[in-house]
Amino acid sequence: FSDLVRSSICDDLASLMDQVSARLKLNSLAEYAGISGSEEEALAEFDGLTHLVKDAEGLQEVSLVASLLFNEDNGIFMSLRASIAAQGPGGGKFRGAVWVWLTAFLEPLQPAEASSFAETITSKAVYLFRREPVGRVNDLTLDALQAALEMRRYDLAGSSAAVELACQLQHSYQRASSTKGITPTVEGALLESMGVLLEIGSQAFGAEARFNARWLLREAERQISSGKDAARPGAYAALSSALSQLPTEAPRLVGTLMPRVLALVDPAAVAKLTRYKGLRSGLRMLSTHAAAFSSLLLAHAWALFNSLYKLKGHANKDVRVPAAAAFLAVVRQLGVELCVDGSAAEVASRQEVHSKLLGTLSEVVAAPRTLPRDVAAAARAMGELAAPTLKFFGQQGLRRGMGQL
Repeated sequence: FSDLVRSSICDDLASLMDQVSARLKLNSLAEYAGISGSEEEALAEFDGLTHLVKDAEGLQEVSLVASLLFNEDNGIFMSLRASIAAQGPGGGKFRGAVWVWLTAFLEPLQPAEASSFAETITSKAVYLFRREPVGRVNDLTLDALQAALEMRRYDLAGSSAAVELACQLQHSYQRASSTKGITPTVEGALLESMGVLLEIGSQAFGAEARFNARWLLREAERQISSGKDAARPGAYAALSSALSQLPTEAPRLVGTLMPRVLALVDPAAVAKLTRYKGLRSGLRMLSTHAAAFSSLLLAHAWALFNSLYKLKGHANKDVRVPAAAAFLAVVRQLGVELCVDGSAAEVASRQEVHSKLLGTLSEVVAAPRTLPRDVAAAARAMGELAAPTLKFFGQQGLRRGMGQL
């Protein structure tokens, strides 16, 4: 019993020391952030704070230390405000590091665990974005905002808060665009953030509202056509969000979008990338709107199949996960398109595409050194092609294919 008491006292003392240490470091951080030319000192203090959170054990201890960092009066957001006021563009490295950490902090948490933190990040990101003088930091601020919004999908769904946030971002976008006050990258990121809010609060956005799906669609199209490459990744993501609310607009756009999406997902082009925002937008477009591309899928079936199959094995998780979703969505839609009747020549062409796809998948499943995740993906894809397999090869062909699985 005495050992348990001693252990409990030690844990309480350690927790108390962490709190004292966090408060001291926050005070030092605020001091350095508020002094021009002290960015490196501020970075060092912030690094020490993040290690306190990293070293905390268990959700309760992490939450306790993190709550000090998120404190309204003397937490890290006060230091961000102080840095903007005192250091201006010279403090961008420090402020960028804070927003990168905030985004990473949310990633492993469940929405229920992250709720209060995500709400604070949302309000502070919108507020500080309007005051941030460094474009790169604005982009990182919006990354943190989007991560926070993803954690708040449930509590913001259909709410007026989502509408209010979208209108604030729209105002920032319009004001900055008219004065050329933001970079193309940030323009695209703002559109993407508004798209996330449109998806979350879809029921609350009326057609007559100042911000709505049609306005977002129009702006996304304009940015994609503007020639500003840096704006396109966010614009593609926003376009995908807008099309979810305006599916009848898709047929008008797919002819222009398909070559661009094919270029985005080309593995040779992907190998040269250092950032994957544009690629992820293209993959999301395919996974969300595969049916909209149905009229063009057969013509590009093999190119898409090959590209997406390779990308779903990418080393980067942020590419691998959306690529796997896009691969399955495209194969599923191909399964529908291959069953469509037509002239004898059209049916023969569809059968050729089907045989090529099914043959490749069968080889993947049969190869002894295929990774289990690739076998599972190929098996699911073969299942999606079951209907055209039955159409072209009958019950016996279907049994043979399923028997291989």
